[in-house]
Amino acid sequence: MRSCVVLTWNREREVRGVRTEKNGRNDLPAVVAVAGPFREGELGQRLHSAYAQLVTDEPDCILLGGMLPGELLFDLAMPKIIESAIPSALAYELPCVLPQNPENYRQSFRVVNRGAADAKENHLRLWLAPEPEWDRLIGEIDAAQLKVDAVLHPWLAVDPLLADRDLWLSDWEDEYAFCRQERKELRQMVPCGDDPMPDGVNPEELISNRTETALEAAWLPAILLARYAHDSYFAADRKTLFRLPGSCQPQRCVRWRQLAVALGIITFILLLLLAGRNWHDARTRYTQITEAEAKVGMLLVKQQRIVQKNLVIEKAIQKIAETKSGNAEIPALLLHLTKKLPDKMWITSFRCKDQAVDLTISAGEDNDNILTLLSENGICVAKNLRKQRNPDGTSVLQLFLELPGSGIDVPESGVRKL
Repeated sequence: MRSCVVLTWNREREVRGVRTEKNGRNDLPAVVAVAGPFREGELGQRLHSAYAQLVTDEPDCILLGGMLPGELLFDLAMPKIIESAIPSALAYELPCVLPQNPENYRQSFRVVNRGAADAKENHLRLWLAPEPEWDRLIGEIDAAQLKVDAVLHPWLAVDPLLADRDLWLSDWEDEYAFCRQERKELRQMVPCGDDPMPDGVNPEELISNRTETALEAAWLPAILLARYAHDSYFAADRKTLFRLPGSCQPQRCVRWRQLAVALGIITFILLLLLAGRNWHDARTRYTQITEAEAKVGMLLVKQQRIVQKNLVIEKAIQKIAETKSGNAEIPALLLHLTKKLPDKMWITSFRCKDQAVDLTISAGEDNDNILTLLSENGICVAKNLRKQRNPDGTSVLQLFLELPGSGIDVPESGVRKL
């Protein structure tokens, strides 16, 4: 994170605050503003005054740190388990190590040796706050109109930054020092007694100071929490610290969130429009395809009818083609007879079989040269003639005609009267 605001209070509830910034990943955080100490009013008023003096624009992180009456702060070693299972394990472990009922405390912790990949156990630093004191603190934060990311004890942030040093602050715990145990990874609050106090830690060893105010030992808790936030340990431990009510949590980038929601709504509407347009286009294409299929179906029906009709015609043609056309000379014969017969003769019967023709002619007058007349031009050969006279003077002629190439034997030509 780039900027951070830290507000702390000591045993006397004096409030101090710092604003820090970090420009590069490997750069040392720098104090750009300090505020305090504030000693007038209630704790909420002091916190509000310090925050108003430090903040010019919205910081990336806001931390509160201080002491609570009746609090418990201690280290605890536990078997190496996944972090999500630690709260359940603490529910069994704390009743064994605490003289009080753990249910009367709010619990927060951080895994101090999180970065040690080869660690065989978890080293926890726990901060337990009595329920009444925690509720009172939340009321003070609401009164100060503050939105904070976390509330924690500064000693939670000591390691690994100051892993090789003991700590003692007279305005915090004048009779106790936060010292390392024989196992160097764990710490405990040790009564000072007549032993000399541990050497103090100069805050300017831990951070760059761009202000005109000298950072004395009283600023160390705020500097520890600022380094804790900038060194990314806070981001990893955040879910195991005290859970704050929603009214105390900051709502950052509200306009960006509103813009994101608006963009999401617009995107949803556009997607709906796109889906509607795609549906309309698909429906239109479906209708066009259906109409085209109907037209094609009608054309196919018409074509099938034409094909069926053509099949009938083809069958008729094939049948005609297979039929023997033995009387192709008949039209020429009929034309010949039409030209040669006299006006008073007409054909009353005409029968054709193969190349032979039986012809019956009614005549109003006799014509003995009828055989010769009909045999002219070689169209036919009149082979036989039978004549029958009627009482009215007309006669009926029955002739046998042979077309060329018939090969039919007929009686010799002549006239036989009946």
